[in-house]
Amino acid sequence: MTNTPIAAKLATELRDLIKHYVRLLEIGRDRIVELGGDCDPVDVMERSDPHLTVARRALAEYDTAKDSPAGEPVAWMQVDGRSVTKSKIFDSDVPLYTQPAQEK
Repeated sequence: MTNTPIAAKLATELRDLIKHYVRLLEIGRDRIVELGGDCDPVDVMERSDPHLTVARRALAEYDTAKDSPAGEPVAWMQVDGRSVTKSKIFDSDVPLYTQPAQEK
């Protein structure tokens, strides 16, 4: 999926969404300070927001994957407690990981 036009479009839209989300954090902080309240700096709020962190990580993985040769591992992730390789073979029939065999 990393080399498809839809993937590039989704990455662009996610970048825009992140930019506008951070802008909302800035507006909220400015309003709180204007009203005399205390508020964390925007960079602190950005770093502590788990959703923003996940979105930025996804974009970083996309950027790495789109620049890697097909099939080259581009990131490691944990699945069911095991490290697995994530590669550019997203659209193939090859699974990114296999399920452990069921015990009989």
